[in-house]
Amino acid sequence: MSIIPQKKRKRLHTRGRNRSPRPKTFQSEKAAQAYAEAQGIRAYSLVFLKDGTRKKIRIVPK
Repeated sequence: MSIIPQKKRKRLHTRGRNRSPRPKTFQSEKAAQAYAEAQGIRAYSLVFLKDGTRKKIRIVPK
């Protein structure tokens, strides 16, 4: 087995998952509306991502 120099080992090891941030989601409409108000988003619509008993709501600015 060959020995990898320390500088190359540091370059091979990346931290994190290197993915783009996902949009914030909420479990209730009240929580989504409160977040939009706190962030100063005035024109928005709520999009329901999942059907059924468990809700997942995303804020989409208009």
